[in-house]
Amino acid sequence: MYNKSKNKILFAIFILIILLIISILIISVYNTKKVDMEEYKISPNTIIYDENYNYISVNKSSVLKKEWNDKYYLLLEKNNKHSLGTEPVVYDNSKNQIIVYGSIYQVFSNGDIIKKKEKNVISNVSEFQFFKLNDRKYLIVGDLIKVSNFSTKNYLVISIDKAGNALLINNNVNIKTINPINITVGDIKFDVANEKLVIEDQEIDLKKINGSTNEYVEKEESNKESSENNQENGNKNNSLNNNNNNSNINNSNTPNNDSHVYNDIINQIVNITGALSNQNKTNLYKNISLRKITPGVSYLIVNYSVVDPEEKYLSVFITLTDQQNNITYYYVDKNLSSYRITGLKPNSQYEVKISYILDSSKEPIVADSISVLTNSDPTLVRITKIKNNRDFYYKVKMYNESEFVSGDIALTDCKGTILARQPIDITSSLTANGSTGIFYDVSIENNVSYLCLELSDVIDSSGNVVQNNSYHKIKF
Repeated sequence: MYNKSKNKILFAIFILIILLIISILIISVYNTKKVDMEEYKISPNTIIYDENYNYISVNKSSVLKKEWNDKYYLLLEKNNKHSLGTEPVVYDNSKNQIIVYGSIYQVFSNGDIIKKKEKNVISNVSEFQFFKLNDRKYLIVGDLIKVSNFSTKNYLVISIDKAGNALLINNNVNIKTINPINITVGDIKFDVANEKLVIEDQEIDLKKINGSTNEYVEKEESNKESSENNQENGNKNNSLNNNNNNSNINNSNTPNNDSHVYNDIINQIVNITGALSNQNKTNLYKNISLRKITPGVSYLIVNYSVVDPEEKYLSVFITLTDQQNNITYYYVDKNLSSYRITGLKPNSQYEVKISYILDSSKEPIVADSISVLTNSDPTLVRITKIKNNRDFYYKVKMYNESEFVSGDIALTDCKGTILARQPIDITSSLTANGSTGIFYDVSIENNVSYLCLELSDVIDSSGNVVQNNSYHKIKF
């Protein structure tokens, strides 16, 4: 009996030890994962894209969190979580600096390669820096970054698909290329489709850095086809010349009773000439594309190109889609190359498409598209003093790039009711100190809890109302 009781006690102790070991392991793993889940603060007005390259608007301080799967997530508010992938690039507009998270490789101009981890802050955006972020994904930093048909500055994220096409993204552009391109910063060239960095006489194969799934192969058939086409056209031209020579002989020596032979030769020449004419007409180059978009606070300058030697395009138009999927149409002149879209919201994402309708079709065809972000509204408005709860002192500070020409400053109950309003002194507002003013003897009801100082009916240089977001809210 004693032995049985002793065995039971030993067995119970053994079970407890096992459970204790398992608990320690679970706690250890949990603490390890907890340490791995770093959190970083994200300031307002930063430029962030999710892992599918969709723009995320950050209007207030948020949290960036790395979780157990090595992905970073942006937590804007409760139940509003965005996956940014394993190596997100964040542009802090206020500090003009770039922050890259995750494990990345920096490639130096002398060919050296260094692996970096976690949080990497790039403060000097005017100096060339190059990073491989992941498979077919790169980051270029520099004062002036030139692509084939446009240029940008500070930074550019390049995501390459397996066919060698590239998605180019930063705080101003979001462009998808359909042909191999080169990106240059000074004398340094990045051959995107081939993933090669060319620095002076040195060529760095970026595919060898942690591998690549790129399947792009340079095509050599185009030259061969061009040569064959030229040879074929040459043979036709020789045939045409021979027929022309024969026609001259027959024209001078052919008697009237052999006129049908002459007519056959002439018809042959006409048929050949018509065939060549139709072939040349079919092969005439025509194209529509977006060349560059320059964003402002309340406008976009759209540079486009239309090549239409045969007048095939019945009409060409631009469509603008905002973040609420509202679409606006702008018909453009085929003979011009620039169009200014005004009356836009600051710090807002827009999709710009250029489309056309062929003379043989009524259905519109999209030729090119770019996603672009308007600049932030730098206007500052502040209630600086309240006297006797009836007199309100304020300050307005504007900047030239906003292109405001007139507008009002209004005191509201933050719910749409205007309590007082005055015109803005635009000239004074653009000075270093800004403009000041006073709302005298404002009658405010007892149920008003908050007051807002807001811009109202602001007009830009094109005569359009600017949808601004500058305001100052205080508890009253």
